[in-house]
Amino acid sequence: MANEINYEEERSKSTDAIVNSTADKIVIVAGPGTGKTYTFIEFLKKRSGDNLALTFINNLANDLKSRLDGLAESHTFHSFCKSLLHKLDIDGLSRDFEVYPDLDRIIRSDACFIGKDYKAFINAFRTLEEHNGIIDFFIGRSNYYDTVSFDDYVYRVFSHFRENHDSLPSFDNIVIDEYQDFHRLEVEFIKLLASKSKVLIVGDDDQALYENIRKSSPDFIRELNEDSSYEKHQLPFCSRCPEVIVGAVNDVIKCSVRLGYFKNRIEKDYHCYLPDKKEDSERFPQIEDVYCTVQTKEKCPYIPKYIEAEILKIEERDFTEAKEEGYYPILVIGPSQYLKQVQYYFDSKEGFKINYKENIKANYLLDGYRFLIKDNDSNIGWRLVIEDDNCDNMNDLIQEITDDKRPLVEVLDQTYKDRHLRIINIIKKLFTGETLTEHDTTSLENAVELNVDEIKEYYAIEDEDGDDNCDEDLIKLKLTTFVGAKGLSAGFVFVIGFNNGDLPRDKNSIDDLEIKEFIVALSRTRKKCFLISNGRFGGKKTGGKSCFINAINPPRLNKIEVNKNWRPK
Repeated sequence: MANEINYEEERSKSTDAIVNSTADKIVIVAGPGTGKTYTFIEFLKKRSGDNLALTFINNLANDLKSRLDGLAESHTFHSFCKSLLHKLDIDGLSRDFEVYPDLDRIIRSDACFIGKDYKAFINAFRTLEEHNGIIDFFIGRSNYYDTVSFDDYVYRVFSHFRENHDSLPSFDNIVIDEYQDFHRLEVEFIKLLASKSKVLIVGDDDQALYENIRKSSPDFIRELNEDSSYEKHQLPFCSRCPEVIVGAVNDVIKCSVRLGYFKNRIEKDYHCYLPDKKEDSERFPQIEDVYCTVQTKEKCPYIPKYIEAEILKIEERDFTEAKEEGYYPILVIGPSQYLKQVQYYFDSKEGFKINYKENIKANYLLDGYRFLIKDNDSNIGWRLVIEDDNCDNMNDLIQEITDDKRPLVEVLDQTYKDRHLRIINIIKKLFTGETLTEHDTTSLENAVELNVDEIKEYYAIEDEDGDDNCDEDLIKLKLTTFVGAKGLSAGFVFVIGFNNGDLPRDKNSIDDLEIKEFIVALSRTRKKCFLISNGRFGGKKTGGKSCFINAINPPRLNKIEVNKNWRPK
């Protein structure tokens, strides 16, 4: 098959058809690593003017901004809407509004205190559930706090332009990536934008990971692919992954379709682009199928030990290439309980730097203080404080500020306010770099129930004596979950916790989403991939090696067992 393809000619044919198209609406279905950004660049080079590039997550938007190099204004969809909202006159909201991602939790609390059975605010926005009062209640409370959440401000901007279509901004061209990850509200907004601007939209239903998290759906890209008003294209050549990875991805898709999964999937070709990947394909002809008999944090950390041994085999040229091309040399993907043990192991090792950020739970008290440092009368600031440190008669207080909209600072007891303002003045010292007295430290730590270092970490306050250059020579590892791997790639990818019970969660009830998580994990690989399962975890038996391994053609796999007798080669 490989010898039958004229790679350069076929790829140029696919790209040129898009770049030279005169259609006003174009949809591209493209698998992982198939050159979407390159296509955007070539497309926009021939279309100078007022262009816009939109994508879903920050790291993709930053990459687009860097690589498009001024060919288009580049944003995530959220940042684009936020910038528009600051320019609009929206009833009830100032142009200096605040953004608080967890606002929906505070407004749910408001609803509970005043006896309203409103809970699913986020889903109401994302699915455009506009006729049951849920969105109206949220907007009213949001206006009172002069604060918006992500979905709130997308909805506000969409609603404004839906009602004032003549004022909708227009662009010469809009390019949109990761369309499969957008939800109904965003899709409808994109349709609105497409009514006044030429659009090129790219997506892949095989990589739709956010159905359960944010109400997105692969059906949106499938519907667009069937829309007769859009000219349809594909990008079939992967320049990221070596041949064995592309083959494994195709194996998984073919097996899944045969077993009845991926109904209504868009058929697409997916080939390794050997002119770019021939050397890597020859150096790394197989995926490592690694079975660790056990994994514990202290006594038998077989998984991180194996990872460490493989990292030390990586050639310097591979680290150099990763640095020059701006991708991670090493990526570890897996469930959080496994990632934490890998982090623990490497934190005790010299020569390594771990990049792993768990989702930080909101601390309402510290978040409230942050707003009150800027404005002592902030409604959202005081509301966050009382959510953490309930004052007397909360039900009556929330009802009062809901009914007559009095500023919260006027309703609170002066003694209560003074107590918190004293703590705020201490936190101001942290931001300005002043040294805290012993009394300051004790008062702050008692009030917040965290130590000063934890407070600094929450606020991302860096100590002045930190050395930004001290980690230049360290080996860097990026750790992430399966969903967090979207938008990333690395030379060497370690997929850990590759067990039944984790991926998939139930081998007798697999859903499409879990298969897509596996496809995304595999296709982050630029050079070599390791699928690491384990027999026991923390003293308990796992469900055994993931059944997903059975979808991959056996010659693509090199089996390894790591046990008490294993030694690095």
